[in-house]
Amino acid sequence: MKKAIIHISDLHVSLHEDLKGNPPKKGINSWLTTKPNDNISLEFVNAFINYIKVKFSADYEFTLLVTGDITNEADEKEFEYAIEYLKKITAELDIKKSNIMLLPGDHDVNQTDNKEAFKIGKTKGDLRNSYEYYEKYDKFSSFYYKFFESNFNKEKAIINLLEYEEEKLLLMGLNSNYLIDYEGGNGFIETEKLRIELKELNSKYSDYSKIVSFHHNIYSSYENKGTGQWDLNNRKDILAIFNQFGIKCILYGNEHTRDSKFFGSKKEDLMYRCDSGCFASKGAIQPSFKVYELEHSKEQFKIKNSLILLQNANKLDEQDFGKWGIQDNYDLNELEEIILIESPSKALLEINLLDKLIEEKVIENSPVFIEDTNVYTNNYYKEKLFNIVKNKKIFHSGHFHWSETSRAHNWIDISKILNDKDDLYDAKNAIIDVIEICKLYNKFDFIIGLGIEGNILSTRASIKYDKPYSFLPYSYRYDEHNKYEKVLNFKNDNISKSVLIITDVVNDGRTLRKLINKREPEFFKNVNKIIVVSLFYTGSDNSNSTQILNTVEGNYDDQNDHLEHRIEYYYVLNMKVEKCPYGANYETECIIVRDGLGCVHNFYDKAKANEKKSK
Repeated sequence: MKKAIIHISDLHVSLHEDLKGNPPKKGINSWLTTKPNDNISLEFVNAFINYIKVKFSADYEFTLLVTGDITNEADEKEFEYAIEYLKKITAELDIKKSNIMLLPGDHDVNQTDNKEAFKIGKTKGDLRNSYEYYEKYDKFSSFYYKFFESNFNKEKAIINLLEYEEEKLLLMGLNSNYLIDYEGGNGFIETEKLRIELKELNSKYSDYSKIVSFHHNIYSSYENKGTGQWDLNNRKDILAIFNQFGIKCILYGNEHTRDSKFFGSKKEDLMYRCDSGCFASKGAIQPSFKVYELEHSKEQFKIKNSLILLQNANKLDEQDFGKWGIQDNYDLNELEEIILIESPSKALLEINLLDKLIEEKVIENSPVFIEDTNVYTNNYYKEKLFNIVKNKKIFHSGHFHWSETSRAHNWIDISKILNDKDDLYDAKNAIIDVIEICKLYNKFDFIIGLGIEGNILSTRASIKYDKPYSFLPYSYRYDEHNKYEKVLNFKNDNISKSVLIITDVVNDGRTLRKLINKREPEFFKNVNKIIVVSLFYTGSDNSNSTQILNTVEGNYDDQNDHLEHRIEYYYVLNMKVEKCPYGANYETECIIVRDGLGCVHNFYDKAKANEKKSK
C-alpha cells in the first residue's frame, strides 16, 4: 500500500461570537468556526475530504500532520469544535490514531491561563519567568487527551513520534512554544533537552531517515528577515543540532505562506524545509495544504511534494470558499521532490571508475577526472562540476595561449559556469565547502579574488568569513588593466600574515608565483602563508600534496618563474589539460602556429607582448 503524509497547519478554529453573543470585533478570518451546525465550516471540511478521496486512490495509507495553531485563541469551545472537525477528517479518510500527529502552535497556548498563573506565582515569590508556567498548555492538554486518550507531555522537546518501519523513516513532532507567554513570543526549543532526546532516539533509529515538524517557521518567505519567527541565537543552535543528528527535512507552518526549499553547502548536509501554508484562511491569504507521497526503493527514498491551493469561487453553484486544486510546482517555485536517500549516481560511478583507469593517460578531446582523496574529499561538488563541464561541452580542444610562456591544447570555458545562476551558486558553494572541509576558515586574515572569475567566486566567502577583501587581475593580463585596477588598495603593515587567494583555474602555479613575487612583492613580503583555493586544477601532479605549487631551489625556470615555498593549495576538481610541448621557439617549431593550419586562441595582446620582447 502506498503511503502519504497530509500536512495541514493554522486551522485557526475561531469563536463565532463574543460573550455577549455579538460577532467578534476583529472579524473571523477562518472558514472553521464554533457556530453550531455551521454549513460553511462543514462543507469546507467535506470539500477537503472529497478532494483527497478523488485525487488519491483508495490504496493510500495516510498520515495526518497538523503543525499548530489548531485554534485561534486556545478557547475551550474552539478546541471542542477542532476535535469534531479532526475526527470527521480522520474517520472519512480512514486515518488511524497511530498515524496522526497534532502539534501546538502559539495560538494554542492560552494567554489568559498563563498570565493568571504568573500573577499568582509572583505573589508567592515564585522566581520563574512567565513563559515557564506550563498552565499555558492546560487547555491544549485537555484537547489532546480527549482526542488521543493519552497525555500531552509538555516537559519534553520531542512530543510525538511516527515510525515508518518499512521505509525506515522517523517523523518527529517538536514543541516550539517554550518562550510563548501571555504576550506572545518567538519560536524556541530547549537545546540541551533536544540534544539529549535526539541522542536517545538515535541509538534506536540510527539507520532511519529523519524528519522533524513543529509550528514556528524557522525560515521566512515574505518577511524582511530570513530567520523566521524564531529566537535568533536559539535558531542557530537548533539548526546545528538538526545537522548533527542527520535531520533531512523540517516541516512547519505559522507564517501562513506555503514554501519549500533546500539549503546546505554540500549534498550530505542538505536539509529541506516545507511550509504547508494556512489551511483555513478566510482573508487575503490563499488557503493551502500539502501531500507528501513516500516513494521508497533500494536505490532511493524520496518524497513527492504536492501543493493544493483553494481556488476562488467563480461559479454560482460553487461554495463561497471555492474549490481545491493541485498546483504546478514549477510555476509556484515549489520543490517537486525531497530526496532523503540517494544512491551514487551513474555519473559519479563512472567518475570513480575513471579514477582507476587514468594513470596519467589523457583521453582525446575529453576531460580527465582525478580524485584527490587526501586533500578534499567531497564527491558531491566534484561530480557537480564534472557534469556541468561535460553537459555544457565547455572542455575545449585546440591551441590556447595565455602568454608567451603559458600555452595548452585544452581550455575550460569558465564563463559558461559563471553566467548561469544555478551553476554559479554551486561553484561558490564548492569554494566554501573546500574551506570548511579542509578547516581553512581560521587560517587566513585577508582574501584576494584573482581574475574576474576569482572575483565573482570570492564574494560569498568574503561575506561569510568577514575578512578584508580585494581583487587583482591575472598576472598575464596586467598590461590590459588601468593602474588603479592593478593594486590591492590595501597596505599590509604586518596585518595579514596569512592570505587566501580564490581563483577559477590553476595549472602549474606560475601565474600565482609571478603575482606574489613580481606584481605584489611589497604586500606579500610580510605574508607567512598563502592559501590558494580554485575550482579546477589542470596540472599533472597527482601527489595529492598541498605543496605542488611551490618551487624548489635549482629545479625551476629562473628566467620565467620565481622561487616560492609559502603556497598551500586546495582545489575541487582535477581536469588535466595537455600542455603545449614546445618551448620558447614555439612559433617556428609548432606547425599549427607557423603555417596557420588551425586557429590559435590568444587570451592576451600578442602585439604588445612582441613589442615588449623586442625592447
